[in-house]
Amino acid sequence: MTSGEGSPVDSKQGTRPLKGEIVQSVVRAARVAQALAVAPGGMQLREITARVGLHKTTVLRLLNTLISLGVACKDGRTGRYRWQPVRWLWLAGPLRDAVSAAQLVDVVLEELVAETGETAAFVLPSLDRRSVVVASAALPDDPLLADPREGTELPMHAVAGGKIFLAALPQNEVYAWMERGLPAVTEHTVTSPDALMAELAQVASQGYAVSKQECVVGVNTLAVPVVDRTGGVEAALVLVGPASRMSERKMLGFVSQLQAASQRLSEVLASLNLSGRGGAGGSSGEPPPETADGSQDGAPPQPPFRVL
Repeated sequence: MTSGEGSPVDSKQGTRPLKGEIVQSVVRAARVAQALAVAPGGMQLREITARVGLHKTTVLRLLNTLISLGVACKDGRTGRYRWQPVRWLWLAGPLRDAVSAAQLVDVVLEELVAETGETAAFVLPSLDRRSVVVASAALPDDPLLADPREGTELPMHAVAGGKIFLAALPQNEVYAWMERGLPAVTEHTVTSPDALMAELAQVASQGYAVSKQECVVGVNTLAVPVVDRTGGVEAALVLVGPASRMSERKMLGFVSQLQAASQRLSEVLASLNLSGRGGAGGSSGEPPPETADGSQDGAPPQPPFRVL
């Protein structure tokens, strides 16, 4: 785990590398690539800029670089940027086993939906570790549901899955993470560092986390960790449901089922290095890279959940 942009954990030492050892342009390019990978329909320049939180000119340079490498393209008709699925599939050739793993994730999610009657999701930390990304989700047939949109990034401190990742960090890492603030997403969001630290200690002790309307009013979530072969938290398995139906008592009744499903996933995924997955998109052409003045209006951002 890491504490934020510019401070990934060194795999050999288990500690953060020195600030000068991090190439920020690579981190930023990876964030842009991730944004494209989870947007099958492509994204306008302004949408990407808003998603990654960088200046438009910086994002444009990164996009032009990705285009020159053949891993991204620009749709000549719509002006949207897309990733190049064929090139990425070729680069990911050695990771073909991960496809089977992703299929297993979907099977487990469907089984959880059948057992609980609630929405099930598989989430990963975003590249900058400030949020979680919905990698896959399965929905019940019940018309009263909460639909997490795949690829959506959700604030880590406001959702149960994010608390799972934060609880796995050493205290000094969490305090460093909180230096950028704990913005209130709803009136129920935990914004006090002391209160969040106390909750994370409880999460680490009990092995699950809950979020009660902290990210979206009317939506509760329950999460448990999915671990790798070293016991490190690799992903989180989440149940999502309307607060009117999925009370805290009901969520606690689902803990054992969620943990059993997580154990099954952990055993199969133990030998894999998860990196998330997103939809693939196409392109109708590759015009020359545009200038900063040629940006297009982006579509309104979608809400993280559709509550029916």
